[in-house]
Amino acid sequence: VLLLLARRASCARARGVVHGEAKFWLEPAVERSTAAGLSDSELTELQRVVQEHHDELVRAWNAHFGR
Repeated sequence: VLLLLARRASCARARGVVHGEAKFWLEPAVERSTAAGLSDSELTELQRVVQEHHDELVRAWNAHFGR
C-alpha cells in the first residue's frame, strides 16, 4: 500500500498548484518512498502523522479497493 500526500501552495495566485509531495509505504511498515518540495521537518511531521493513523489508513485503503 503506497500513500501519496501533497501540499498545495498557500498563495492565492498559485491556488491548486502542488508545492510538495511525499509518498509513504504503509505495509509492511511505514516507510518514506519518495519526497519532493518539502523540508526535513515537514517530512518528519508527515511520517509521524502517517504512523499515528496507520491502522485507519490501511482500513480505508482496503475498504476502497474491496480487500
